[in-house]
Amino acid sequence: MIDYSVVVDSIGDGSFMERQSSITDTFVTLTGFTLGQNYIFKVKARNSFGFGDYSLPVTILSAKTPE
Repeated sequence: MIDYSVVVDSIGDGSFMERQSSITDTFVTLTGFTLGQNYIFKVKARNSFGFGDYSLPVTILSAKTPE
């Protein structure tokens, strides 16, 4: 594995935009999301042959840590 790319759809209409590329770790922190809004994420990996297919989409609700 060389790296990963993450795309996000904030509208829910299938218009995914790349949020982070060249991720070389299995953990990444993305910022700039609106609290209380759902976001749809997909990830694809790249190896020496190129990028594979995107993962199945995962919906995540952006929320703050309870105080």
